[in-house]
Amino acid sequence: MITYWKNQNGLVQIRQFEKDCWMNVVNPTPSEVSMLINKFKVPEEIVTDILDTDERSRLEVEGKWLLIIIRIPIHDPSSTSQPFYTVPLGVLLSSNFMMTLCAQESDVIRELTRYPYSQKINLNDKDDFIMHLFLRSATSYLKNLKQISITSNQIEKDLSKLAKNEVLHKVLGMEKCLVYFITSLKSNELLLAKIRSSRYPILNSVDEDDLEDVIIENKQAIEMANIYSDIQKSMMNA
Repeated sequence: MITYWKNQNGLVQIRQFEKDCWMNVVNPTPSEVSMLINKFKVPEEIVTDILDTDERSRLEVEGKWLLIIIRIPIHDPSSTSQPFYTVPLGVLLSSNFMMTLCAQESDVIRELTRYPYSQKINLNDKDDFIMHLFLRSATSYLKNLKQISITSNQIEKDLSKLAKNEVLHKVLGMEKCLVYFITSLKSNELLLAKIRSSRYPILNSVDEDDLEDVIIENKQAIEMANIYSDIQKSMMNA
């Protein structure tokens, strides 16, 4: 699915591509992938990398594109074995528009486009857009970590009621979710450090205070994930 967004007294969705717009691509069909490659001249290897669930966070220049890949959290309540995991979200910046690409829908993008938060987005300031994206990602991690904590507390209450194998399965599932979160958050932390020291012209005007806020939120999420991971290990020992 492809949607287009532009500033018109806040962020609004438009019908088709326009110069200086934001193009959001989610779980693209083969024909949409072909359009990205042929019409918008996105290198095929970049599209393939972003849609690879194991792709790491990184920052690089490829032709006319500045590519940023971050890892964002996903919550799938229908999954009993692994309800929380992470996926890559690619941000592609060129001189006349920007694009986000992800294999799945996410709360990160939904929050950016939802009123009233959408009123804060200024597509004319690409640096500001990237900082909002990172901030929503860190906030989403914290939100999901709180949900993991609630789930873990419930598992702990059920320890004396459920069969041991069933409890073990649930604890292992939560621990696996936390490993994914910690790995992705640390990968994002390295990416933020690279952005701070970046000499790419398009990132030279990143507001240092905004970047510091994002780094702090990301560190808080890492600390919280580590604490919950330790709790899970204690439950496993029990």
